[in-house]
Amino acid sequence: MRGDYVDKVRNRLDEARKSRNRKLLIGVLAVVFIMMCAFSVERNISNRIEDVSIDKSNITDEKAIFIPLKKLDTDIIAVKTQDGSYRLAFNDCTGCYYESGKHGRYKNNADNTGLVCDTCGSEVIYEDMGFLTEESMPYPIAETEIMSDEDSFVIPAEYLSVKKQILEDLRSGKIENEYKVKSENN
Repeated sequence: MRGDYVDKVRNRLDEARKSRNRKLLIGVLAVVFIMMCAFSVERNISNRIEDVSIDKSNITDEKAIFIPLKKLDTDIIAVKTQDGSYRLAFNDCTGCYYESGKHGRYKNNADNTGLVCDTCGSEVIYEDMGFLTEESMPYPIAETEIMSDEDSFVIPAEYLSVKKQILEDLRSGKIENEYKVKSENN
């Protein structure tokens, strides 16, 4: 009789342990699931590209300014030319990618009249910046694709998202010189 009672107690303890272990496992799985969801949401938020606003009062004709775009792994180069017009471009040397597959970045030249690529050494005067040519140039930002008023430029997130993919393809060699492709089609 005593053995039956002990067996019943053991069975109840085993069932209680199993139940507790199941609850613990379900709890751990729920916490892991919630953490994965939170990480996914955080990652999507942190990878989201947003509009970029550039205050024109920060852009001078003394030298180009560089505005970091970490999500595109580049900068926006902005300069006001001597005739009062503005030039905007991504800080990616098209010549370096097209010719050598290297990642060239620009900086102001010594006398602040233009830019010089730190990889291929090509120089671009500020007035020529912002146009896509067969020569080495910073990758242009199309003025027709951005918003502008007398105080600022706004580069829409949609435009930046498209350019992010183009810049990644350019850097990886997936696309070639756009002018060579266009001239072959004409």
